[in-house]
Amino acid sequence: MRWLPLFASLLLAAPAAAQDGAARVGGLLSLQAEVPAIWIAPDRAFSRAGADPVSACAERCAPVVEEIACAPPACPGTGSIYRVAAPIARVSGWPTDVAGYSAELDALRGDPRVQLLGLQSHPGEGAWREATRDEEARHAEDPRWVSEHRERGDRLELSIELAVATLAETPGTWVGGSVAADWIFLHRARDSDERDFGDSLVDAIVGDQIGASLKAHFLYRADRGQEAEWIAAIGIGDALYNRYERTVVRLPTFSSIVGPELGLMLRSDRDPTWYIAWDAPVSILLDHDVALDITPRFFVVDDWIPLPTDAPEGADDPAELIFQIGVGLRLP
Repeated sequence: MRWLPLFASLLLAAPAAAQDGAARVGGLLSLQAEVPAIWIAPDRAFSRAGADPVSACAERCAPVVEEIACAPPACPGTGSIYRVAAPIARVSGWPTDVAGYSAELDALRGDPRVQLLGLQSHPGEGAWREATRDEEARHAEDPRWVSEHRERGDRLELSIELAVATLAETPGTWVGGSVAADWIFLHRARDSDERDFGDSLVDAIVGDQIGASLKAHFLYRADRGQEAEWIAAIGIGDALYNRYERTVVRLPTFSSIVGPELGLMLRSDRDPTWYIAWDAPVSILLDHDVALDITPRFFVVDDWIPLPTDAPEGADDPAELIFQIGVGLRLP
């Protein structure tokens, strides 16, 4: 006769759970009583440890087949996960990210049935809320290159540009683009308008942001007047920039203009060769997280142009020159 109370509980609990639909709150049934539970997956419910259930109910009931110890953020508190024999709850998986976890917890705390389960906040909630406040404070300011946000150590900047180019020895129009990944370290953290003349001069020559850049370029002929169908290059250069006072403008430095980019140049009708290039990128912040890049670039490529037949012995191969202008976006 000891199974009679359990059988009655099953009959009463199943219709109630079925009406609950996709709600996370359900129940675990033992021989003694029913305890509340929170469904964290279609076949898993969370409740306090040691509940000793024999079945769990959502849209229908199923026997409990396993108990697993659990703690946040894998579940909403310290207790146990009870796995049932088949998926019976129409719920999504329990979120472990701070935002999703906190939203689910806020919804659950309004249900009096789960007050005794000891719901706990996400372990990373404090740091997440602090970062959220910092992000809100950053976006409350006007965009500018000199800011507290951009004075925090090193960071990676990605850029992509559309470009148009021409060659000196084999004229014509080429179209394509460039991509770059810049690893930048803030050399001078003080605001530009607080620096004296000496500091400003150093920053104009060297920059208050220094780093290195990995770049790739691709050009395709715009008409049939060119010998080669495409040109591609990959190289490494410096990333030396000077933030112009409290404005949205960031300028190249003297050292960045003089310092070359070096790399490998490929062309559809030539053997691979080395190239050297110079550029002068100007970045204008459009928003806190997006900047407009305008970049004139000049390549010198060796071993592309054959020597004339009447060239004197020992003469060097003439170099090909590529002039390119690119416009694109940067994620700073």
